[in-house]
Amino acid sequence: MPRIPQWMADAMEKFFSGSYHASRVTEIEYLAPTLKYVRFEGDFSGVKTDFVAGNVVEIRVNETEFRHYTPSYFNREEGICDILFYLHDKGPGSRWAEQLRIGHQVKLLGPGRKMSFVKYASAHVVIGDETSIGLMQSISNASKLKSRPCFCFIEIQRKHSSWLEWINWEDSSYVPLCPSALEEAFRQYAEWIDNNNILPSYIAFYLSGNTDTIARFRKELIRKGYSNKQIQTYPYWAEGKIGL
Repeated sequence: MPRIPQWMADAMEKFFSGSYHASRVTEIEYLAPTLKYVRFEGDFSGVKTDFVAGNVVEIRVNETEFRHYTPSYFNREEGICDILFYLHDKGPGSRWAEQLRIGHQVKLLGPGRKMSFVKYASAHVVIGDETSIGLMQSISNASKLKSRPCFCFIEIQRKHSSWLEWINWEDSSYVPLCPSALEEAFRQYAEWIDNNNILPSYIAFYLSGNTDTIARFRKELIRKGYSNKQIQTYPYWAEGKIGL
């Protein structure tokens, strides 16, 4: 969401007060210097719809700005919302997440359906970067509950490669990705399809992260014969822009 006047942000909080859920930071762990796990706990009984993997929550990160985050785990009954924050220090959301401490009070809005796990799909493929790791965990966990295979393409900088050791991929397959090795990544993906006897027409795709990566992969998937109906997209960021 773009920057808005403070009076408008205040009015939105009042207007949507019934949709906000008070929470408290109860756990924090730095999985890596710039990868921060945070658990929020609160009374989420007022959530009107069931959470579906891929859904987002919205948080006011300063007087004039809100940001959407995809929980890696959300449980309405237990009152738990887990989020993985990439601390890149390039915007107000990252700076807000960096200053979070145990005991901080935070209002969560949502969840909302920017992207949703496709329950009828026979397999799931997530494409993204460091900002997409929470989404990857969420879709991976939902796939496991449905006994469906999951594959992740993750565009990750070399300096962050150690993150892959910390992430709980459950039973999912993944391939680190760089633009120059796109064909190699798709070769591994094709092997995954063959090994799991997957019908390509029943795969659900979730494209997230950088707008350029999303556009590149969407074009490639359409070229390979996949349908637009199989592909969900949710851009998290774009070069030269602060917040989407």
